[in-house]
Amino acid sequence: MIGRLLLVGTPIGNLGDLSPRARSALASADLIVAEDSRVAAKLCSLSEVVARGIRSYQGAGRIAGDQVADLLESGATVALVSDAGMPGVSDPGAEFVAVAYRSGIPVEVIPGPSAVVSAVALWPETVGSFCFLGFSPKRKLERKEFLESLLQSERLSVFFDSPNRVCATLEELASLEPKRTVLVCRELTKLHEESVFLPADRALLWARERPAKGEWVVAVAPGVRKGLLDSQAAIDKIAASRLGTKEAAELVSALLGTSARAAYTAILELRRPGSV
Repeated sequence: MIGRLLLVGTPIGNLGDLSPRARSALASADLIVAEDSRVAAKLCSLSEVVARGIRSYQGAGRIAGDQVADLLESGATVALVSDAGMPGVSDPGAEFVAVAYRSGIPVEVIPGPSAVVSAVALWPETVGSFCFLGFSPKRKLERKEFLESLLQSERLSVFFDSPNRVCATLEELASLEPKRTVLVCRELTKLHEESVFLPADRALLWARERPAKGEWVVAVAPGVRKGLLDSQAAIDKIAASRLGTKEAAELVSALLGTSARAAYTAILELRRPGSV
């Protein structure tokens, strides 16, 4: 007899969003493997779920993948949860899904709330496709390159941000393209839930008036690719010149306002045999 791994979606703020199926899964599991056992224990207590056992997969005393594999292979049912939302989305819980697959253990998903799709649902236009980018980078240079890249995307871009960093992110975004429309969501499904759909420069002013706490999600409108596609003829000529790759990339970056990394990659691609 082999066990099962259950991927259980948990509320992102409102306890009422815990589904009956999720509650049943938590109650029936031999072990709940949680991002933080204290958060999972509180959820179970408030939901009147009597948990048989809870272990954290992060921090001191964390349960290891091989320990979970042994339990699953011995026939145990293990429920995997994050602190909020779906496990494996911007947290390391996916390690245990990989463990189950390697061991030939059935994996079942019990879907629940997600801040990502909640933000997409709040976008006031039909969304045919979108790109989820995780958390915005902490370092300023990396964050600028991150934003430059998503501004060139032809899909809706969605990312998480920390309350201590969201204003810096929006300030950088507004400096790059102040009129690009963004959706900024704070405390989704919680008591003080707020969201605005504004140009980046106005969204920055709105965010500055909010307390530096809570969970934030930002969605950025898709745009027409700029620079490299709009000025392809000029780039072709630069790529065909005798300039070194670094110098050619710096020239493209300066002329078109693209990131140095994107320009360098484009020059390398164009200089491949048969490309230019």
